[in-house]
Amino acid sequence: MKYERKLPALIAEFCQYYAFHGEKTVVFYYDSTALGSNYAVNDVDFRYTIIQEFERHGWRVIPVPLGNPMRHDEKYNLINRGFAGRNRLTPYFNRQNNDDLILAIQSAGIERGRLGFRKNKAGEKLAESEEDLLEHRTDGTDAFDTLYIGCERRPYSGAALIDVGGVL
Repeated sequence: MKYERKLPALIAEFCQYYAFHGEKTVVFYYDSTALGSNYAVNDVDFRYTIIQEFERHGWRVIPVPLGNPMRHDEKYNLINRGFAGRNRLTPYFNRQNNDDLILAIQSAGIERGRLGFRKNKAGEKLAESEEDLLEHRTDGTDAFDTLYIGCERRPYSGAALIDVGGVL
């Protein structure tokens, strides 16, 4: 089953792709959604599984907790400012290696909820099909969001985390 091997297989592919990289260190940004249960592997949480898998492959992991997820409207504004080049960091994508992520970002819909607008995540609960791959759903865009928020708000300099707390 795809769910049982999703995180370990993804991390193994990452480690294989970067096997010849000189610095075997990963800065792992995560929010509170990575804590607790882990439907992708077993009853151990995402944070523990990810750290354990990287370490099993010989990588050093620097875990950076971000606390509770950012509100949808704040996240949307922060990331859109980044894409527009108005933040400290402007995201760029390697088109050859990120077709799935680019498609997922382009096709992520929004909906209006009781607290305003947010990503429409209804598709995450549906069974995967050839026309509706897991890679093209909002799970991947959420991972990108967390990485961008972490890099923008809690940059890692190689020696210490720099907390900019949203003030640039």
